[in-house]
Amino acid sequence: EEIGGMDKAKQRLRKIRRTLDPNDPAPFTETVRKTRAGLLDVTMSYWLNSILSGPVTHAVNVVSGGLTTAFLPVEAMLGAGVRALKPSETRQQLAIMAEQASVMANLIFEFDDAIKLAFKSLWKDKNLLDPNVRINEMTPTQLKYGPELQLENESLARASARYIFRSSGLVKDLGTLPSRFLAAEDEFFKQWNYRARVRAGITRDLAADIASGKITKAEAARTITTVLDKGVGDGEHFSKQNVHRQALAKVDEARQAGKINTPEDADRIHKDFMQENYEAVEGFKDIADSALDYAREATFTRPLNKDAGGLEGVSAKWQTIVNSHPYLRILTPFVRTPVNLMLFFGQRFLPAAGYFPLGNKLHKRFAED
Repeated sequence: EEIGGMDKAKQRLRKIRRTLDPNDPAPFTETVRKTRAGLLDVTMSYWLNSILSGPVTHAVNVVSGGLTTAFLPVEAMLGAGVRALKPSETRQQLAIMAEQASVMANLIFEFDDAIKLAFKSLWKDKNLLDPNVRINEMTPTQLKYGPELQLENESLARASARYIFRSSGLVKDLGTLPSRFLAAEDEFFKQWNYRARVRAGITRDLAADIASGKITKAEAARTITTVLDKGVGDGEHFSKQNVHRQALAKVDEARQAGKINTPEDADRIHKDFMQENYEAVEGFKDIADSALDYAREATFTRPLNKDAGGLEGVSAKWQTIVNSHPYLRILTPFVRTPVNLMLFFGQRFLPAAGYFPLGNKLHKRFAED
């Protein structure tokens, strides 16, 4: 999204791969050097952070996040309550109401973990749950810029990574504090909504097994813990890629502890971890994916779809242009979040949106509902 889509990302990766040559690092070094933020990128970064620096901005972000978090399950319950009046849908809608009540209860249960993960996000300057979708919409080169590249006494890959991503010091850290706090606030509300939805969804799916005695409540609790925490890193989304990364970390730990003597030992540790923490609970991946989409909606960070048409499609294309030409942020510092706010409002309060320019497809995402 930030660099123009998957095709653009693959194009950059191919360009970097073509320059890799252990015997001649110069082409690769030059390619890496071009990814470094220039004066315009740095200037835009500080300007955008100045926009975000006011306490009112953060207060509005926190209040709106809290209100939306409370509003969404109540809205779903009210909608299900109305549809439950139709006899043919009563049982299904009552189940939806029960699940939404479970979400609200789990918001209380997950509050502490969401706070802890938000502080971890602030400390690490990293989005944990949804690293590819940032609320501040600034590209990595606008947020990160480092010292001159040093290749002496370190590997080329390590030096390049440090060059691109390492902080350049206290001035940069202080200058980007507003965006870090904004990202931490976003992390809190995303984690809060995501974890509550995952817990409620798994509880719903396992309710019949618990009632029949097929599994115990303790076993259901362990399943939830595996999906939310045990199988992935702190606060990460449950996916095969993230569980695989944790499995590799376990292999490294075993290797450092001297527990691996053959390649088969490493394969066994990796396979056992994947079996226990992914394959055994893979059936709940759809719940985790749905919960992530829900969390994005609650924080107005849902990626815009350029094929959606109407307001969303036009805005998605404009966002790609802005990401490619940072100076255009002077005109529109933010694109995705304001558009998601308008779509959120329009879906609920503008039933006559078709009479407005670009409004004919405002509700396209929600047409089936």
